[in-house]
Amino acid sequence: LTFGTRSMFTAQEETIIRILASTSSCLSIIGCLFIIITFSLLRSLRQSNTSLLVFFLSISDLISTAFTLFIWATDDSILCLIQAASLQFWDISGFLWSSCLALHAYNAICRRKRQDVLESHTKYYIAFVYGTSATMAAIPFFLNDAYGKEEQDVWCWITLDYRWFRFSVYYLPLMLVWVFNLGCYILVLRMIRKYLSFIIISANRRVSLYLLVFLVTKSSGLINRTWNIVDKDPVFALSLLQATLAPLQGFGNFLVYGIGQVRRNAHLNGIGGTFEQIS
Repeated sequence: LTFGTRSMFTAQEETIIRILASTSSCLSIIGCLFIIITFSLLRSLRQSNTSLLVFFLSISDLISTAFTLFIWATDDSILCLIQAASLQFWDISGFLWSSCLALHAYNAICRRKRQDVLESHTKYYIAFVYGTSATMAAIPFFLNDAYGKEEQDVWCWITLDYRWFRFSVYYLPLMLVWVFNLGCYILVLRMIRKYLSFIIISANRRVSLYLLVFLVTKSSGLINRTWNIVDKDPVFALSLLQATLAPLQGFGNFLVYGIGQVRRNAHLNGIGGTFEQIS
């Protein structure tokens, strides 16, 4: 395979991209379902406000990833329009839920807000996340053929004719969210250093892994879409990375929050208070 620049990919390259994208999507769906089912079945998780936010995040990841499986959607079809708008809505809601998690951790640890106060914030998070996501997904409908599918793309989304627009309504907010999350978690880690050594190690590991998942899965798309602004001709390597990594956020969250939750609960069971709020 030649990782060069061209107006469209060969049949072999398209097949490779579609297979890897579908595989990543299936892994994320499994991971998201694990988190959602575990939250629904375990009472200890349902009592944690943080687990509730992770639950909402997983729903967004699950639905967004499910729509990436519609790789057969063709341009100008109803299915393509539904896929494009759904990806825009659920992707944005996903990284906005991550910012709510970061803010929740900051309020619980740095500002030491009570559990009932933290729980009262959930309704505002829901209004903010879904209201903002709906607005961002609705705006392209007011533009002429903004939603569609390019020859080199696996999924329907905002077309290259509006490449600056899609950067401003998706990747710019994404970068702002990542900076916000990083700032919140730095403040949280500074406060956590005053407490138990296990909490320090566990929180550092969890924060590092979460930020890594968020950065890796989203940066591939950021790099590829930035290239699209510079040059409309796609690069196979960049498109392959985006198709493979972008759907994996749900699976990454499963690794960070799902598998790690059992071990964290075992250690944090007797600590309670503030630390339970971020477990």
